[in-house]
Amino acid sequence: MNLNRIYLNLKFYLVMTLMFISFSVSAVINPALQPDVYYNSYDNILVLEIVSIDASAGKVQSKVVKSIKGSYYPVESSIAISFTGEMAAMVGDRQEDGSLKVGSKFPVFAGKPSRRKKSRQLRMYIDEFYVGEIKSKDDWRIGLADGTEKDSEGKLINTLAGIYCGMTSELIKMLEDTAANRDFYPREAYVKFQKDILIDKLDQSVEGIAMFDLNGDGMEDVIACSPAGDRVYFQVKPMVFIDATEKVGLKTSSVSCSVADVDCDGLYDLLLDGKIYKGKFLEKQFSFEETDWLKAGDVNGLKSSAFVELNGDGNPDVVMSFSGKGLRAFERSKEISDFTEKSNELGLTALTSGGNGYFMAGDWNGDKRTDLFYSHGKGHLLVQNGSKFLAISHNIDFIFRTGADEYGKTGAGVFLPTLKPDTMDLIVPIEKDWLVVGNQDAKPVDISRWGNEISEGSDYHLATVAEDLNLDGYVDIYTISDKKKENRYIINRGYGSYMHAKVHVDEKPLFKGPAHSMGGRSVAVGDINDDGAPDILVGNENGQIFLILNDTLSMRQAKEHMKKDEARLLNVRLCSVRVLGPKGVVNAKVKIFNNKGVLVGRRDLSTNIATGCQSPDMVTLAVREPGKYKVKVEYTDGEVVEIDADLTTEKRISVVAQRNDGGFGDGF
Repeated sequence: MNLNRIYLNLKFYLVMTLMFISFSVSAVINPALQPDVYYNSYDNILVLEIVSIDASAGKVQSKVVKSIKGSYYPVESSIAISFTGEMAAMVGDRQEDGSLKVGSKFPVFAGKPSRRKKSRQLRMYIDEFYVGEIKSKDDWRIGLADGTEKDSEGKLINTLAGIYCGMTSELIKMLEDTAANRDFYPREAYVKFQKDILIDKLDQSVEGIAMFDLNGDGMEDVIACSPAGDRVYFQVKPMVFIDATEKVGLKTSSVSCSVADVDCDGLYDLLLDGKIYKGKFLEKQFSFEETDWLKAGDVNGLKSSAFVELNGDGNPDVVMSFSGKGLRAFERSKEISDFTEKSNELGLTALTSGGNGYFMAGDWNGDKRTDLFYSHGKGHLLVQNGSKFLAISHNIDFIFRTGADEYGKTGAGVFLPTLKPDTMDLIVPIEKDWLVVGNQDAKPVDISRWGNEISEGSDYHLATVAEDLNLDGYVDIYTISDKKKENRYIINRGYGSYMHAKVHVDEKPLFKGPAHSMGGRSVAVGDINDDGAPDILVGNENGQIFLILNDTLSMRQAKEHMKKDEARLLNVRLCSVRVLGPKGVVNAKVKIFNNKGVLVGRRDLSTNIATGCQSPDMVTLAVREPGKYKVKVEYTDGEVVEIDADLTTEKRISVVAQRNDGGFGDGF
């Protein structure tokens, strides 16, 4: 592969805000600025590693660990980097804040001779760009502005402020991907939605909502929880919904819902607040029957409840959040009709007592056990360790307050893979933006400052769900806002960067109806019309149940003069996976591997809990290259199902994962 030729066409996109030394300023995207010159001007692109630091002399000794472009600097070459003038004092500061440390790797751009000097231009990135010159092959100087960079006031600067504001490690990854012609860092949203569909309007707010195939006919149905009375809407024909509440026998009022096969009979059961309703067929009619399986007692003050697999046996357990009372947990025992409270034994009583937050579930440390995050106080990341939960220490500044002094009305976030498909990170909404918590060897690290428009201002964030809404292979987020404020759709651009979707679209407005601008109390995401694109279901304070249909796939058409991003998207292939089985489905992991066995996509079921909501047990995985893939479904009791997925020519295929062992529980 000719790397020089690839880099002649390298497209690398700008962020516009000046990045101060404190890194406290967030960036917004200016897609009109595209600094090809910075990369076309350099005939060598390297990755260096810091060997030693002499802060008093302002010097850093480094070595070449990889040559991405060019061959002038062989691997293991030793290079001395001197920070000159006022920049020399910066070395000690950067060493103290951790930006410069022995063992750190960073990219360097070494260019052609300057027109004004015989020296060679130099730019390198260590959490920010630095400008300098190459005095000799092994003697580099940083701090000499070359007259081409200016700040917002027109003054010459010694750093390339604004060229890239992401993580150093992600820039290296991007450059490597570009060399392999697999990079994707879009400067536009490339997403589209249809007009809203109003399914119904209730007399009071819709506090919990679900999109789920309740009766097993292959079409997603809708559940809405409201103080005015719960509702069930069956999808009887494609996109034709009927109110089936009376037919299914529900006469309830709830704030939260969740769906799972509790008794392993192949039929779905329904959790409404603190009560489980058994799904059954009677005279070919699906209905629910109230049970006493879950003896939760007093559930006053309940904020949300959900089926969560806790102990690795594959049976759905239950976690509940209460206003002012923290979390409670109930495990399903071998006897199907018996849920035993384990709040004390699991450590949740001691860890969350008096709390007023929401919870989210996901496998943080990769041990195949479901962990929790609890949005109260300083934020509690609760990881299972053997038989109980332990709180992981962190120094992240979570502030779960909205308005002047309201607590417990924000922070319903989600576990999702952001930087790597094999690792679950965490996004937590706070009042006006989001905190992106990176999973670095199971340690929580705040990486929000690298996210660009993840800090786009808005108000009263309530809950966030995660899904690849624009079908580009990166998992995006959608956040509902309380107080009837506008919701937010934030697109994952890859490499730790995000963009505010509606700002970067050709067709405006992005959202055609009122649902997006009216806020929400509940939200679910899934492909409700089975066209391959995930849709958005929102319940709001006015009692309205809105469906926002995704029309992104209509944009995937060949045309003349396609941009690089558009050409990439035209190659996208989709694999929709429905996960079935009477056991192990709650919190199951759905993964897709390429023909080299490399994991390229992942989605975990039962993670979009929000305010007590449920999304389908069917997900769509997008891959950006045609080819043969393998889907692997890891059920939570250890059962694994593998399915071949040939995406060589088909734009989309649908597969069903069904357990090989039947998966029936004890007593069946």
